[in-house]
Amino acid sequence: MAILTESGRIAVAEYITAQPLYMAWGNGSAAWDATPVLPSVDDVALVAEVGRLKAATVQYAVPSTTGSIELPEGKFNISATPTKYLLLNFEFAYTHAVGQDIRELAVFVGTTAKPAAGAATYLAPDQILAAGRMMVVERVAKFTRASNTKQKFTYVIQF
Repeated sequence: MAILTESGRIAVAEYITAQPLYMAWGNGSAAWDATPVLPSVDDVALVAEVGRLKAATVQYAVPSTTGSIELPEGKFNISATPTKYLLLNFEFAYTHAVGQDIRELAVFVGTTAKPAAGAATYLAPDQILAAGRMMVVERVAKFTRASNTKQKFTYVIQF
């Protein structure tokens, strides 16, 4: 059986960085509040998407026990050279999805906006021409979007 080499993983990361990367969030299902349901590796879309935001930054990273970027998966530092780790940052504005209950999050590669969306970085579902492919998905404890909160998310995706 063939294996994906380290240089192959870096090549995949380089390809991904050249594509539009968006984080979507959604209402999910209110039933998850009482009985959590884990996402599946076969998921291709959110259950009830509210909108999606283009990544503010996409950088290469390296794991480091003394890293300056601390995430649940560990600590990382930024890398000036391509690696198999992509660090993605998303910063939703105060006005995005105000009043919405959020229970699900996902990162998509290859999202295409409808021409009418112009240069918008935040897209409502009706502004999306092609969703792209879901790369990561997670379900979270419900939180309600408030207009006095800027929501920030950071992911490291390993290839």
